[in-house]
Amino acid sequence: MFENIIQMSKDLIAMDIDTYNMCKYTLRTQAAGNQHLTKFLSVLFELVEEKRPLLLEMR
Repeated sequence: MFENIIQMSKDLIAMDIDTYNMCKYTLRTQAAGNQHLTKFLSVLFELVEEKRPLLLEMR
């Protein structure tokens, strides 16, 4: 399961910013009402957004 989460993070980091924002919006919209999923996505997006600037600078 953790491997899937890591891969999902890598996929999100690799997306262009418009696609990432659309994906983020869609996932949050679909998770509305599910407190556990909403919390998971918040943590996932926080991690991705923390790493994303570093990778964009390297490109």
